[in-house]
Amino acid sequence: MRSSDFSINKVLALSAAVLGAGLGVWLFLQPDGRFRAAGAVALLGAALAAAAGLLSRSTANREPVPATPAPAVTPPPPSPSPAPVPSIPAIDPRAVADGGALRLLAKLQEQGRLIDFALEDIRSVSDAQVAAVARVVHAGCRATLESAFALQPLHAAAEGASVTLAPGFDPEAHRLLGKVAGTPPFNGTLLHRGWRTATVKLPHATDPARPHSGIVAPAEIELR
Repeated sequence: MRSSDFSINKVLALSAAVLGAGLGVWLFLQPDGRFRAAGAVALLGAALAAAAGLLSRSTANREPVPATPAPAVTPPPPSPSPAPVPSIPAIDPRAVADGGALRLLAKLQEQGRLIDFALEDIRSVSDAQVAAVARVVHAGCRATLESAFALQPLHAAAEGASVTLAPGFDPEAHRLLGKVAGTPPFNGTLLHRGWRTATVKLPHATDPARPHSGIVAPAEIELR
């Protein structure tokens, strides 16, 4: 509908409302009560009809509001794939323990010639020669042991002294010899004081994942 048509309809609706209102007032002012009630009803109906007509025409002629398009959503950039984690070779704890023991033995051989002395056939060697070699072995092996362990005797008493083992003694720290019967306390003679270490510092390999070669001491070759 054009705007001019809407203006004409609006004028007609207002005119009808005015005429209806005037008729209602005239009837309401009549001395007869029946006319007065009819005038009030006519006045109210004319006003409601005119208002409804104006409202329907205004709603019908309202131009539609264009819908606002939704803003475009930009997808987030793909997250970069994590860098591959380099694989760590598995370490066998038994191989590590074997490698530490092997290097300790190599140290005893290097500083004290322990393997040479222990595996040498000394039955044809004089006691004086054995004693001279033993001093060298003793000095080197003692230095190696002191660098790897903090050794202390288990018992402060001298060997040959009488000792008593009370109930609850540590069976791992004591070895019972002779006639062992009954329950503690046990009385006996200290034959050996025993040893314990407060620390252990075994030499370790530079690459613990690499298995040891089994070589304790390399062969020595003098070139000429």
